[in-house]
Amino acid sequence: MATGVSVGTIEGINPQTTVIAITASGSVSTQVIAGVTGQIIRVYRMELSATASGAAKVTVASSGAGGSTNISGPFGIAVNTSLLLPYDGTPWFVGTSGGNLILTQAGVGTIGGTILASQG
Repeated sequence: MATGVSVGTIEGINPQTTVIAITASGSVSTQVIAGVTGQIIRVYRMELSATASGAAKVTVASSGAGGSTNISGPFGIAVNTSLLLPYDGTPWFVGTSGGNLILTQAGVGTIGGTILASQG
C-alpha cells in the first residue's frame, strides 16, 4: 500500500509549492504527483523515515509517455532512522516535462514522511 496526499503549503515558502504526505510498505512504486503536460515537478525538501519493521531503499524517478527515468540514486534508510534533504530554495530533484513524480521503495519496512514540491 502506498499513498501520496497533498497536505497544504508552508508559510513563507513559494505559494506554488505543496507538501505531500507519503506512506509506503514493502517493495512498491508510488506516484506521488501526477504529471501535467508541459509542466515540470521540482522537489525542494524531502523527509522520509523507516519504521522498526525493516530498512528501505528509496529512489526518486520521473515518468511519462517515454518510460521512467531515475532522477536520484537509491537512498538507504536504516531501521528507525530518517533521510532529510532540507529546504534551501534550490530543488534537489527536477523531473522531466510532463512527467509524474515516482518514489520506488525496495525493502520490507514501512516508510513515511513528506515532500515539498512545485509543479509548473
